[in-house]
Amino acid sequence: PALGKNGGIVRPELFIGKFGVTFIFLLSGLSLELSELKRAISNWKFNTLIQVSTFLIWPFLIGKPLVDYVLPSILPQNLLDGMLILSCLP
Repeated sequence: PALGKNGGIVRPELFIGKFGVTFIFLLSGLSLELSELKRAISNWKFNTLIQVSTFLIWPFLIGKPLVDYVLPSILPQNLLDGMLILSCLP
């Protein structure tokens, strides 16, 4: 137990938090087939549409008006700020 605790010799908070997640994403990326990547890249118009709607249209046409005009009288400001930030995530 002392070996694996935070601040111990092994330093699991650094390994799991930084290297562990990186390693998982690396393994996940290496397991993709090239044919799948080529197919995904060839569909760039649809991918661009999804990215634009996710990061521009939804936050500015839906998220911002909701947070600024519809909900301020109902919810606290910190919660509204969090909702606006979450509206920008895919």
